Amino acid sequence: MKRFAVWLLAASVLMLLAGCQTDRKQAAAIQETLEQTANIEKTFRDGQQALAKERERVRVIYDGVLQLDHADADAVRKLAGSREVGTERGLLEENEAAYREVRQQVKDVRETAKLIKDDGQRKQADKLAALLESREKEMAAFFAAYHKQLDAEDDFFAKLEQGQFDLKQLDADMSAIHEETGKIAAAIDRFNTYTNQFNAAEEQYFNSAGVS
Repeated sequence: MKRFAVWLLAASVLMLLAGCQTDRKQAAAIQETLEQTANIEKTFRDGQQALAKERERVRVIYDGVLQLDHADADAVRKLAGSREVGTERGLLEENEAAYREVRQQVKDVRETAKLIKDDGQRKQADKLAALLESREKEMAAFFAAYHKQLDAEDDFFAKLEQGQFDLKQLDADMSAIHEETGKIAAAIDRFNTYTNQFNAAEEQYFNSAGVS
C-alpha cells in the first residue's frame, strides 16, 4: 500500500512537471509571437513618423488659409491648391496595412493561451490577448477617424480652391475636421493606456511562466 501511495505521488509529480514544461513551451510560443508583433509595430511607428511630417505640412497650409482675407480669392485658391492629399492618404493606407498584420498575431496569442494548463497563467495570457485586442480596436478607431478627417479636409480645400467662400459651409467642414481630430487624439490616448497595461501584464505573465 505504501509503495502504491509513493507511486501515485511520483506519478502526480511527473504530471505536474509535464504540465509545467508544456506551459513553459506555450509561454515561449507567446513570447515569439509578441516579438513578431513588436517588429510589425516598429514598421508601423516608422510609418507614423512620416505621416506626422506630412500632417504638419498640411497643418501649415490649413492655418495659412484661415489667416488669409477671403477677399483675396486668388491667394486663397493658390494656397488651398498647394495641398496634396494623395501623399498623406497613401501614407495612412500604408500604416493601416502594416498594423493589419497584428490581427493575426493577436489571434495566435489567444489560441495559444487556450493550451495553457495552469489556471493562473492561462488567465494572465488571456489578459494579454484581451489587451492586445483592445489596442487593435483603438487603432481601428484611429484609422477610421483619420480617413474621415481627410475626407472633410478634401471638401474644405476643394471649396476654397474653387472660390466657394460660403462661411456656413466652410464652418461645417472645419467642425467636421476638428471633430475627427478629437476622435484621433482620444483613440491614441486609449491606445497608450492599454499599452501601459499590456507591458505590466506581459512582465507579470512571463515571470509566472519562468520565461525571461
